[in-house]
Amino acid sequence: MIFKNVTNLDESEFIHDLSFSTNEPDAPKIPFKIVEDKESIHEFHKEFVSLVIHQDKEIGFVAITKLNEGLNIGLVLIPEARGKSLGKKIFQQKAYELSLNYPKIKIFAATREDNLPAIKAIESAGFSFVSKEKKPAIPGVCGEITYCKFKYERFNHK
Repeated sequence: MIFKNVTNLDESEFIHDLSFSTNEPDAPKIPFKIVEDKESIHEFHKEFVSLVIHQDKEIGFVAITKLNEGLNIGLVLIPEARGKSLGKKIFQQKAYELSLNYPKIKIFAATREDNLPAIKAIESAGFSFVSKEKKPAIPGVCGEITYCKFKYERFNHK
């Protein structure tokens, strides 16, 4: 698995299109204020998003976001890359890399409580369940969502 920094507008458009086409309400989205300008989207992606390359194909992206208590790993895969244990490998690799680079920072991942494949991938990558949190409805986008939050335990891989 290769993580590639976003280096051009085509890669930014791939991420943008995937994040909006996935129909997953918890997929990382770009703030609406910068969507119109491709250059702004590209600058936004370069800061916190990596393309995921597997067998010479772009299969998704990983977004690292800063939380008050640490860093969060977000992942979106194209439909044909799902169900192949790639999510587990990606979460595992990215969490391990972050834990080496930032040994004192806590690392988290979160997903909807009904996204059982993602929960399985996150747990098998060495994360432990921390809590559930309800997020309010976003008018015109989705209803109330309950998220499960997980914390990375460096030596807890299954």
